[in-house]
Amino acid sequence: MIPHKTRLFLIAALFALALIAVVVLVALGQDEGTGFGAILGMLGTLAPALLDSKAEQSRRDRTTISPPAD
Repeated sequence: MIPHKTRLFLIAALFALALIAVVVLVALGQDEGTGFGAILGMLGTLAPALLDSKAEQSRRDRTTISPPAD
């Protein structure tokens, strides 16, 4: 299996690539159509995946000090 930190970097890279693609397509005026919708869908899927992966990485990181429970 792929180490979790590698998955985090992979998801972050794909998220950045999709975000750049959306910005470029909007700058070119191609803000409609199947291609734009597909990239926007990828961006919408990768955003929660990135947040979840980052939270999981901080749970796995033993050096992170978690706040005390109330």
